[in-house]
Amino acid sequence: MPSKSKLARKEAEKKQRSPAKQAVLDKMSENTVNRHIMPSAIKLANANFNSTDAKILLTKFQAKAFEYAKTQQFAKEAAFAELTATDTGLVLTVKKDIVVSVYLDKPMIINVRSQTDLLTKLKQDRDKSRKETFFFYHRRMEDCMWGTNEELLVEMKSWRKQKREKHLKILEENNNEFVIDGKTYYTLVLTQLTEDGETQNIGFDKLAIGVNHFVDGMVYWFVAKANRDATYKYVMEIK
Repeated sequence: MPSKSKLARKEAEKKQRSPAKQAVLDKMSENTVNRHIMPSAIKLANANFNSTDAKILLTKFQAKAFEYAKTQQFAKEAAFAELTATDTGLVLTVKKDIVVSVYLDKPMIINVRSQTDLLTKLKQDRDKSRKETFFFYHRRMEDCMWGTNEELLVEMKSWRKQKREKHLKILEENNNEFVIDGKTYYTLVLTQLTEDGETQNIGFDKLAIGVNHFVDGMVYWFVAKANRDATYKYVMEIK
């Protein structure tokens, strides 16, 4: 960390500046962080953490980086900045001094094997007498559910409406197939969209982790490929 005397000197210099000049310098410091530090931080966070944890870390990191940059001549120091990821956070060093470090309060630990076992159990839990044809992980209820074609039709109409309102989309490249305990299932992914039409990060689908399918969105698993394909075409209005 920078020495206490150095920080005290910088703080004293800051107090001597006029509010208007300080506001300009603060803005310049924020711009330096956004241009030279945040792009690397975003790549590093997304490469090492799930999207939910990455978003939390990046929010914390940006705030701390702004705070630090406003007390330094950061435009000069930015060339010496190095960013690394730990198991639970991000660390920024300048000339080998740690100047910013942020960590997750409760890191999300993903156990792929447990999700694989859950998928196998789901396969066994299917109620054929009820003619269940698809399943998914319900995020709000934090539970896995099977559904029938009748229930799927209700969902399809809702998804098509949301697609027309530009609230979601289904990407064809995310349509996949996976073998679970000897049985092939066909998937599609509902991708949520922001008001600007950009992909909304809602985190990895927990069930998909069980087949090493790390995808941001809601994954639906179909017993029949024809059902999956028909759902995709109906929602996206493809003839």
